[in-house]
Amino acid sequence: MGDHYLPQHYLNGFAIDDRFWVHDLDQRRTRRGRPKSEANVNGLWPDELERHLAEKIEGPAQDAIDRIRQFRPIEESEREALATYLLTMWKRVPAGRDRTAAHIPGLAAEHKQEYLSQIDGLFADGTVSAAEAVDGKQLVSDILDGLANGPPDHYWHHMLRDGATPRMMAALRSMNWTFLVSTSDPYLTCDDPLFFFRGIGIGRVNSELSIPLSTSITLLAHRQGAKSRQFRDARASAVVQLNRRTACNARRFIYSEKPVSWALKLGMRKPCPGQIQLR
Repeated sequence: MGDHYLPQHYLNGFAIDDRFWVHDLDQRRTRRGRPKSEANVNGLWPDELERHLAEKIEGPAQDAIDRIRQFRPIEESEREALATYLLTMWKRVPAGRDRTAAHIPGLAAEHKQEYLSQIDGLFADGTVSAAEAVDGKQLVSDILDGLANGPPDHYWHHMLRDGATPRMMAALRSMNWTFLVSTSDPYLTCDDPLFFFRGIGIGRVNSELSIPLSTSITLLAHRQGAKSRQFRDARASAVVQLNRRTACNARRFIYSEKPVSWALKLGMRKPCPGQIQLR
């Protein structure tokens, strides 16, 4: 069994008797699956990182997730652990690895220019010779060009160990958290379940962040008005929008508790999701 990029405990919220339905967008088919056998890849990260994620990120948040699934309110300390869990999940999925890879060339170029300028300064004040400066610049270029063009795993693993950034944690903590309970269609989840509008982010007044936590509960973090009760019944239109977010984010897999016929079609179409107005 490989390393899980979605925790089994998370996927259990969309399963019945340890079984759920897997909608494969690449193969365009639906099949049965088990949380322990899905959302994992062999050799995804070192064993010590797997232990870190299990003990430091997943473990502290599981009680909060269980309380939410039982429709029980959570305390501020549980909210903190859950925020860390959710933002780390956003980083640990395959889409998160690709997001890290997309940033590496720019970071490498920035650091390369910084180091080359430092070498120029050392040459200017006589600390190194011209030959040493040339050799130093070549070494810096070789290392950073290699990192920019190579696999992103070193940086990705480092980011996972660091956990959620203080800026994103502060933004998520400052939002109102509402758990929307579906009494109509079931919530779906996918292989990249945490959603926010990339052009808006999560720090603005109109920001929204959502993630399904079970087949009947989705977290909606927002800044609409004053804080209200944690649990609210979701309008059918809101459930539709939240499932559209899941379909929009899905790279290959969508998961559902039941064999809903529309899940695969939704994932293939990827309709543009809209914002949700709470009333």
